[in-house]
Amino acid sequence: MTASPIQPTGNENLREYISGPNGWRFLAVIDDTGDIAGVYDLFTRDAWGPPAGNPITAAVTVRGTDDELDDPPVTVAGTALLANEDDPLADAVHAQPFADPDVVVDGSGELVLQHTVELPDT
Repeated sequence: MTASPIQPTGNENLREYISGPNGWRFLAVIDDTGDIAGVYDLFTRDAWGPPAGNPITAAVTVRGTDDELDDPPVTVAGTALLANEDDPLADAVHAQPFADPDVVVDGSGELVLQHTVELPDT
């Protein structure tokens, strides 16, 4: 049996799921020790770009004063997408390390984190 490609409507459905309220809803901020330093709800922040795009990108402004951050200042080394805000990194559905993990978010600073996911071509 030969596998057939996903139809364009199926790919659109995947994009809508990823960026929807039941999808990859949480962005974990990964610190320089490899631990989760905070988790942001992408859906309530309306952070995902247009679901019809590919790749799709979530963008969140992270401030050192955010309640989501455990203990600022945080040296940000990457991000990961979680389906549940309580998931450990081992259960992340997609991880994105930074090439230069020395960005620090402290009480007076802010940083726009972007996490991009590319879906298979139709």
